[in-house]
Amino acid sequence: MATITALTTTALLVFAGPAFADSACNASFCNTTDGSGGRVDQVLAQKIGRLQNVIGFFEARGPRGMLATGPTTSANHTYFTRGSFRNPTTLKNGELMCLTFFAKTSGGGFVEVGTAQCTTAPF
Repeated sequence: MATITALTTTALLVFAGPAFADSACNASFCNTTDGSGGRVDQVLAQKIGRLQNVIGFFEARGPRGMLATGPTTSANHTYFTRGSFRNPTTLKNGELMCLTFFAKTSGGGFVEVGTAQCTTAPF
């Protein structure tokens, strides 16, 4: 007679990073804002569709003059707000963190693509 022994395995999964995220997308890009309790830890700007190979820059705006911009030649651009924003990075309930993309034109200027995509605190 064979003896069957059952083994029990316990796995502990630890996730590092933000507690919550809110996302907003249009046909060209997405804004994913990570944080907790209204605190903004990062804004992930992700180009999608036809914008993936377009050179330009993202502009992330929040309340009270929060602003970060930066050039992008890749599909993703992440703003880590603690290093990017000079003002406090805590939003009150209902305040917005908005993201806009400006594409470089053949004449060397920039034109806004689509509409701003905004996430709402708390995250």
